[in-house]
Amino acid sequence: MRPMKWFHALSLDVVIGALAVGLFASRVLQVSPPWCWWTVLAASVWSVYTADHLLDGNNTGTASQMFRHQLHYRKRHVFLFFLILSAIYAITSSMFCFKWSVIFGGLALGGLVLFYLLFVFVARKNQIYFQKELFVSLIYVLGIWFAPLIWHGVKPGFAILMILIIFFLFGWADGLLIASLDRQRDRDDHQQSFATFYGQLKTHRLIIFILALSGVLSFGGLFFQNVNGIRAAFALLFFMDLVLLLLFIAPVRFSKSNFYRFFLEAIFWLPAGVIFWI
Repeated sequence: MRPMKWFHALSLDVVIGALAVGLFASRVLQVSPPWCWWTVLAASVWSVYTADHLLDGNNTGTASQMFRHQLHYRKRHVFLFFLILSAIYAITSSMFCFKWSVIFGGLALGGLVLFYLLFVFVARKNQIYFQKELFVSLIYVLGIWFAPLIWHGVKPGFAILMILIIFFLFGWADGLLIASLDRQRDRDDHQQSFATFYGQLKTHRLIIFILALSGVLSFGGLFFQNVNGIRAAFALLFFMDLVLLLLFIAPVRFSKSNFYRFFLEAIFWLPAGVIFWI
C-alpha cells in the first residue's frame, strides 16, 4: 500500500493519465507530436498539481488529515526546488521546440493556471468557495488538447468537440468523486470543496447527472461515420463512463481503500488503449 500512497502523493498517477489522454488526442486528430511535447506535458502537469498541493500543505500544515498535504508541507523546500526546475524546463523546452502558435497558446494557458492558483490562494485564506473541481477539469483538458488541435490545422468537427466535452465531464465527475471521498478530512482541515459546501446528497446527484450526460454523448458517438476510427474512440469513452459509474456505486468498504483512490486517478490511463484501435 505504501508505494501506491507515495505514487499518488507525488502526482505521478496524474502525469501518466495526462500522457495517456495526450496519446488519445494525437491518435484521434491524426497528428504526430514532437518528442519534447511529451516531456513538456509531463513537466507542466506535475508542476501545476505540485503547486496546488504546496498551497494546500501551506494552508493546513502538519495538522492536515491528508498524507499528500503533510508530505508537501514537510518537504516544501524540496518540492519547491523541483517545481522551479520543472517549470523552467517546460518553458525553455517550449521556446526551442514549438512554433509560435503553440507557444502563445501555452502562455495563455499558463496565465489561466496562474490566475487559478492565485484565486485558490485568496479563496482559502478568506474561506471563499468556488467550483475548484470544474476549473481543474477545464484546465486539464485545455492543457492536453490545445497543442494537438493546433497541429491538426483544421477546425474541429462536431465529433471532436463532443470528445472534448466528454473528457471535461469525466474530469469534473472524477474531481467530485474525490471531493466526496475526502469530505470529512477536508472539513477537518477547513478546506473547501463542492462536497463540503453542498453536502454529499447534492454532490452525488451532480455526479449522476454528469455521468448520465457523458454516457449519452459517448454512446451517441458510436453512430458517427467511422472516420479515423472515431467509433472506437467513442467506444473507449463509453467504457470509461461505465467504469466511473461502477466506482461511484462501489461498496463503502472498498471506497475507503487506497485501491479506490488509485482507480479514480488511473481511470485516465484507459485512453492509452486507443493504440490498439486507431
